[in-house]
Amino acid sequence: EVWDIQGRAVKVETAAEIIAKKMYHRGDRVTARDLFDLALVIEREPVQLLAAKPFLLRHRSAFLAQIRQPHPSLRAAFD
Repeated sequence: EVWDIQGRAVKVETAAEIIAKKMYHRGDRVTARDLFDLALVIEREPVQLLAAKPFLLRHRSAFLAQIRQPHPSLRAAFD
């Protein structure tokens, strides 16, 4: 996607693309912010997120394990 910002064409990423990159590159290290962002995109742009499925699956097992048994720092981030 390209936006015009003050007369310049600037390539921007969609929310689903940003989530895909986050999950692909650091999906094995869950942060509260990443979890929040993922939940928001699941809620607001589910169809677009489906296109990113291959990138989301790379660290699926590690991500889910950390959600099921979160580190105290992850829990603390939500307090």
